[in-house]
Amino acid sequence: MQTSVLEGREREILVARSEPPARDSELYLRQTDRVRPDGRPETLVSGVDIVLKDGAPNGIFRQLNRPRTEKLNADRPKEKRRSVVIVADTVTLHGELSLPETDVTIFARRLAIRDDGRINTSPLDWDVAKAPDGDPVNRRKAGDGIAGPSAGTITLFLDTIDAPAAQKAFLALGGHGQAAGHGFDGQPGDRMSTVSNQFQLRDSGHLNTATAKYPHPCVYADFHWKWGFIPQYHGHYGAKKWPSSGQDAVEPGVPGSGGNGGAFTTNAASVRALLANGGGRAGAKAGDVRGGRAGHPTTCAHYEVTNQFDLFRATAASHVRSIDGSPIVLRGRQEPYRPARRPRRRETGCG
Repeated sequence: MQTSVLEGREREILVARSEPPARDSELYLRQTDRVRPDGRPETLVSGVDIVLKDGAPNGIFRQLNRPRTEKLNADRPKEKRRSVVIVADTVTLHGELSLPETDVTIFARRLAIRDDGRINTSPLDWDVAKAPDGDPVNRRKAGDGIAGPSAGTITLFLDTIDAPAAQKAFLALGGHGQAAGHGFDGQPGDRMSTVSNQFQLRDSGHLNTATAKYPHPCVYADFHWKWGFIPQYHGHYGAKKWPSSGQDAVEPGVPGSGGNGGAFTTNAASVRALLANGGGRAGAKAGDVRGGRAGHPTTCAHYEVTNQFDLFRATAASHVRSIDGSPIVLRGRQEPYRPARRPRRRETGCG
């Protein structure tokens, strides 16, 4: 209470005095969530001294942070990117603030990094590390790995930064590609035995032997014995089928390419030493697979053989005629792996 004189009269006036709120008080804190014209969600946080710490009273850290224990859903690989903008006189970061695939912008006079603090806009890992393998029964090729997402960008406009020199306080590493699905070797083709070109027949106590001359290896012979024009005997050697080609390999998948590192923009060139924004690792490749071995023989034929029985000689004349064409049995197609596209490291800019 203090005394004042007004119009010649002495009066007592009540005077209230109090200390202003602390600089990190929530009274100064504002958080706005909106959707930008391009459809991207954006969170704007403003204050005087903003403390980003798990368990801090302002609760901002827990609202923004996305734990790295979460995984990217390989069935829905496209995450909706978001933006976070922080405007303050001083920002103090404790521990890792995980903002996967988020574009982060900070405007501050001073940024302080404490307790291994860092901002990490790198994508999360996949919930399924490998694409589906091929299906050898239904002859379906293996799945291609999903490309790793790109990291979020980081933009810093600062007057000073207080951070350990040996620590990477800003991580914007490209996401890892998903591993390729495995293919399968093709099954070998059917093999067949060649048949004899020797034919014998005994009639009226006389044995005749005929030798056929096959132009190609014979896997089936339909033979006749005749006495002049009179049929004597009919039979066959082998089975009336063909050796088969080797089965084509089931094609392996392509490994997912690594994602690009996040772009980094700052007005303070010294901050670049605290940055790691390399491209992500490509997914593991699938091994080469081999086509099935060709059946045997690779060139063969079916023949009709007519033998003329000779009552006066031990050998008989033989005539050979091709029944079907001579197939060429090929080995199955092989499938080498195909490499992933190389990711790139995003350039840094200086505002």
